[in-house]
Amino acid sequence: MHSDAVHAEQPGLPGGYHAPLLCGVPTEQPQSIERLHTAKLTTASSICYIQGETNAAPGRNSPDLKANQSGTASLAKPCRPRSVLPARMGQPQRPIVDVHLLLVRDGQILLTQRHGGYAAGGWHAPSGKVDTEESILDAVIREGFEEVGVLVKPTDLRCVHTLHVHNPGEQPRIGWFFETTRWTGEPVNREPDKCAAIGWFTLDGGLPDTMIPYPKAGILAYRAGIPFSILGWGEPTPRPISPPTHPTTSALTT
Repeated sequence: MHSDAVHAEQPGLPGGYHAPLLCGVPTEQPQSIERLHTAKLTTASSICYIQGETNAAPGRNSPDLKANQSGTASLAKPCRPRSVLPARMGQPQRPIVDVHLLLVRDGQILLTQRHGGYAAGGWHAPSGKVDTEESILDAVIREGFEEVGVLVKPTDLRCVHTLHVHNPGEQPRIGWFFETTRWTGEPVNREPDKCAAIGWFTLDGGLPDTMIPYPKAGILAYRAGIPFSILGWGEPTPRPISPPTHPTTSALTT
């Protein structure tokens, strides 16, 4: 959706309404629903209030906005609250989608150690990229079997964290972290050419120092009960975006 108007949520507007900033200059900012319905608009600017999925401009046929001869506009019915994003800064992002399987047992998590290549010696959970035409659930189940030989049912998986990652010079990634406490088979190293070792580590303060930052950030956020965070993007440490889903004393930086 493209608009020449810049939208900003204004305090005092009821129900999440957005007042317009036309060409960077605030128009009259109504402080009540009655004044909102007669907010001044410039006829050369795009509509500043959104009803459902409609975006129209004064002078166009819009069922939700009616302009009168005095230059004012009135809304036929109240707007549905909706977030308005800033203008796009570049091309649509095409991130790599990763899945991470957190096998948890008796307060411990299974990790594997990389063998050669990128991050050699670093520890992480069984993980990998989602293949074309493969669902995220299918991918995490496949990775668990390919790397450590366990079989997990989709109904035994719980999505516990999503991490949006970007490091300078690398393609952005979105990591989906799934916890399970039920599986079939005892974990073994099924990829000795890629994996140097596997091991169980205590979740509460017992993770190895040589963990790869990306999976470590997701596991620590899972431990802290935070469902979504970002890593990179100019941030020195993982930044939680959503509040914890349960009380915890764990910190992301430990």
